[in-house]
Amino acid sequence: MAKELNRNARRSIKLLQEAFLQLLAEKPFDKITVSDVTRRAGLNRGTFYAHFDGMADLLEQMMAVFSKALFALVEQVIDLSFVENPLPVLDEIGDFVSENREQIRDIVGSNSASPFVDALEGAVKGQVRQTLLDAFGNDAPFALVTADYLAGGALRAYAAWVMGDYGNRPISDVNRELGMLVKSTCKTLGDVVPLEVIAAKEASASDNVASPAVEENNATLVGA
Repeated sequence: MAKELNRNARRSIKLLQEAFLQLLAEKPFDKITVSDVTRRAGLNRGTFYAHFDGMADLLEQMMAVFSKALFALVEQVIDLSFVENPLPVLDEIGDFVSENREQIRDIVGSNSASPFVDALEGAVKGQVRQTLLDAFGNDAPFALVTADYLAGGALRAYAAWVMGDYGNRPISDVNRELGMLVKSTCKTLGDVVPLEVIAAKEASASDNVASPAVEENNATLVGA
């Protein structure tokens, strides 16, 4: 009996979410009511409130589903190989974006979803940051700035593709061009980091070596 109820609950949630996404494609979030959603889903208001506190909660849960799925993907595919060859990672993310294009477009197009989109961007940036720090070390002067630049730029490019800003260009074109940018940026970072690290280490070593005059004075004092 409990299993049957659980299946029914999942079915109701799915119907409500699908109805909500359909409505988001038709009008702004702040114009959508609980009655609109339940009417489109063919369910009653009691069923809606059995699963959601209100429209804001429904939107938050929808964002959580996409955020969790995308972050799990990013966490799985972004590793040190991303620095050398970013295209396989971008292809994975691009496939996810392409498969969920309509739903992502409806959510991204809603101003009310901005806090969740920003939170997702922050999570992706964190993963890319850690990857670059693993690749170049904590001494890398530009690693954090580069991570924010790459992650933020890639996400905004995917959002632009979802919203149709690139016309009919396939996602593979976006992935290829992003891959070229990521690779060239990481190469530049790799060229700069060794020089900066060497200079920092030499400066540190020089600070730790006493000057001849100081050593001579110390020796005189010891001898005295």
